[in-house]
Amino acid sequence: MDITTKASFSLDDLKQERAVSACPIKGCKNEFVRTIRAKTQDILCCEKHGLEIRPKTFVYYNGDSQENKRQARLRNFLPGGRSFLASHILDNKNKAESHRLGSENSEDALSWNVFGELYRRGLIHLAYNFLTGENIEATQVKLFLWGLDIELSRDRTEFWPPLEKVREELEKGITRFLTEPDIMLLGPNRLVVIEAKFTSGNTVCVEDEDVVGEKPKSRDGLIQRYIENNKLWQPLLCRRDVGEKVHSQLLRMIVFASTMAQMNGLDWKVVNLVSRTQWKKGGARCRKGYDFENPREFIPPKVRDHFQFLSWEELYNAILAKEPRATEIAEYMQKKTANLSRAFDFE
Repeated sequence: MDITTKASFSLDDLKQERAVSACPIKGCKNEFVRTIRAKTQDILCCEKHGLEIRPKTFVYYNGDSQENKRQARLRNFLPGGRSFLASHILDNKNKAESHRLGSENSEDALSWNVFGELYRRGLIHLAYNFLTGENIEATQVKLFLWGLDIELSRDRTEFWPPLEKVREELEKGITRFLTEPDIMLLGPNRLVVIEAKFTSGNTVCVEDEDVVGEKPKSRDGLIQRYIENNKLWQPLLCRRDVGEKVHSQLLRMIVFASTMAQMNGLDWKVVNLVSRTQWKKGGARCRKGYDFENPREFIPPKVRDHFQFLSWEELYNAILAKEPRATEIAEYMQKKTANLSRAFDFE
């Protein structure tokens, strides 16, 4: 089955109410076909609108061929960046889980549609200046998404060598899901590493047994691998600096950011960028290994001045709502959905 639609859907397109198995698009008469996925259950699809229908969300779907899957994922992005994404991101071996880019709740798609589009419009310095308090021009800021240097003018991407070097040192033997900073902004004197969240919470260490070939999930395993065994940095932290409650991704980002910065003679900062709207909903759910609260008090005091907890809503209000050249990005965020409802409530 090939579905030719290239349409994208936003808040204005969704029904107010629907049955769990119904297509969420207004006016749809539930024109379903049932498709079979290997190793999983059948999934309902709307052939007319090109969607996999899940109980609380949707995924863009154009068919099962590789080209159809590529076309479906591109529908989740603003039009201007699709050509670059198709050429350099969709099947890039350095981008983990690129098959998820077509999901309504994809934080990677959100990251590109905000930061990638700011960069494409020559406005990425607005985000960098907002996060750092500096005042530099757009040409002085480089954007990295998932470790990839986004070089639009040269129509290419390249994995950033400092990140590769730190991975090789700290993640030897890990074969699945190496550390992948969502967003990095590199200025003349500072590296900003952003751990982006959308509908999910921050991961916290759990005292399960660590698995060979995977990143450690336990507090002891995390400290040993990333702090005690780190031969690339001048130690900023030791075991006694890390509290009992540890946000594993954030601690890894702090180690990676500070190590890469030291290697390049830079200052550094880690930003935890979350959705205030989604976290109000997520915080009511109890999920082992995830936290929906401000993590700042659990960041080791020695590096707390290098950490910022921020919301997508604050970023919107500070930059997108005020910048006429970013109108399309602002409208995207205003109409963005998550779990079939409004993604962001702006004040």
